[in-house]
Amino acid sequence: MVSDLKSLNDAFGRDGAVTFVDHELGGIAARLSSGRAEAHVALHGAHVLSFVPAGGRDVLWMSPEARIADDRGIRGGIPVCWPWFAAHATDPAKPDHGFVRKRPWRVSRVAAGEGRVEIEFANITRPADEHLWDGQADLSLTVTLTDRLTLDLTTRNTGAKPLALTQALHSYFSVGAIAETEVAGLEGVSYLDKLQDFARVAQSGVIRFAGEVDRIYEDTEGEVAILDRRNARVIRIAKSGSRSTVVWNPAVEKSLRLSDMTPDGYLGMVCVETTNAGGDVITLKPREEHRLSMTVGVEPLTGSG
Repeated sequence: MVSDLKSLNDAFGRDGAVTFVDHELGGIAARLSSGRAEAHVALHGAHVLSFVPAGGRDVLWMSPEARIADDRGIRGGIPVCWPWFAAHATDPAKPDHGFVRKRPWRVSRVAAGEGRVEIEFANITRPADEHLWDGQADLSLTVTLTDRLTLDLTTRNTGAKPLALTQALHSYFSVGAIAETEVAGLEGVSYLDKLQDFARVAQSGVIRFAGEVDRIYEDTEGEVAILDRRNARVIRIAKSGSRSTVVWNPAVEKSLRLSDMTPDGYLGMVCVETTNAGGDVITLKPREEHRLSMTVGVEPLTGSG
């Protein structure tokens, strides 16, 4: 696997559109530039660290306590949670959000054209994973940057038996003030409230934040919008291959229990996650594949939003 800075730039660098750099959080990242936006993606976890439209500010939130380190997740950006979301369903000793977000991925392909750049990362399960997950799969994440950011996470069952998985593109979005932020597009949708022992509740109106929120919205395939009023912008998230959406903000009490969050970090972030979570379980027969996709775009917030 090509993993040192010079070899990566020799093999995959593309005239300023794709450059591999030592990232300030530690470790190597690919810096993507489409001319209309810039993004950084760490090889560790194939983790998108930033997405900055031209002339704008970062759309993604990153904890000041985040670091890239072996066997650690990164708090912020877009972690890849796979092959299960949140705590393991039957064994709480297994790592939260699966195991691929804490291991290096291989760069497999890059492409660059007018106003567009694309990079693909690959990972495969290995015999040492058998104690964690009873399955075999090839996994790829394609990151495409134009003036928008698109992620395509593809799982292919390479084993001889069906496999079941839950997963997430666990996106942390930056907002000016959580108390002035609303999430629209899930009105009337039922959600499982993790703070009420997964009680099913119907969403009334837009989502507002006056305390901890941790919800799995069910049977939802449409676009969701974050109304970031302090920054006068709308962050739009479209998706496919997903029938669930997770909305999360830890508030102060939960933040204090997280070692890689500052006590006030929750004030400037909200997670709106493209998922297969809750009852939205994907089952793949041998040689079948599934693609989980999300696209993020930003526009000015005008009028009432």
